[in-house]
Amino acid sequence: MYSVIQEMNSYVKFCYRVLGKHLDERGIGTSLSEKLYQADMEMSPGMFLSSWIMAVNIAIVVVVLIFSMLNLVFNLEMSFLPAFSNPIEVMSSPFFILTVIILASVIAVPFSLTATIQNKRIAIDRELPFVLSHMSIAASTGASPIAIFHEIASGRHGKLSEEFKKLVNTIEIEGEDIIAAMTRLARNTPSLLLRSLLTDLTKLVHTGGNLEAYFYDRLTKVMELKRQVQREFTQSLSFYSEIYVCLILMSTLIGILFAVLGGMLMGGKIGPFSAEMFFNIFAYFVVPMANVIFGAMLMLVFSRGG
Repeated sequence: MYSVIQEMNSYVKFCYRVLGKHLDERGIGTSLSEKLYQADMEMSPGMFLSSWIMAVNIAIVVVVLIFSMLNLVFNLEMSFLPAFSNPIEVMSSPFFILTVIILASVIAVPFSLTATIQNKRIAIDRELPFVLSHMSIAASTGASPIAIFHEIASGRHGKLSEEFKKLVNTIEIEGEDIIAAMTRLARNTPSLLLRSLLTDLTKLVHTGGNLEAYFYDRLTKVMELKRQVQREFTQSLSFYSEIYVCLILMSTLIGILFAVLGGMLMGGKIGPFSAEMFFNIFAYFVVPMANVIFGAMLMLVFSRGG
């Protein structure tokens, strides 16, 4: 742990000493360790959480200081929580900006961590057919499993080579046997395909099966799976594009038309809101939020399916 702290920048060190150390000692966020490992982030849960919490607090202090300086220097007399009747004034208020900062951090940081893991998984799955072909050729020359792992770890296969470097380091530096090391990597890798491959390899290495035949058979299955996934991806993309056109775009046009016609036919008021306020809420809040939610849904759906 100490060596990891030494490699961190001064900000992370400060956050860890102030808050992160206490979080680690209390075991807060221990379930986060697996995700940090999968994202290749050499940080303890305490380091990660303390850096996140401190960054949010610093942003809040900066916003408060800026608005305090503006009120003091320019005598703007900005209220912290203005009247909700004016959307523009609300969106430029410190309360709104602080709320956006807190909500953005709560949503963006976990989402960024998840996206990093999903991108790594996709990168591993993309390189896996080439690695399987490489492993099949190496196995046909009579190379041992650890020699094959060395060759993949030293190759240029991106994230997949990094995963095999972890495997080699676990065997050679930490002293674990090959089956325990493969089981450990299979448990922690974000790629289901690599997890299945390593699980089968542990059985094969234990029983002494034919590695060349296994890698060739596995390559055939993975290529067929990739073709199936690509077909499903194309069909799903077409389906969601139709949903976007029908729901998001059409509802946007209908909402704007309703605001204009409703304002003229209802004396400038739509329910409890004025026509102008209804249009501002719809244009600056409802439509952007609908696009953000739809985009997040697409990212979650397609990241799960690769």
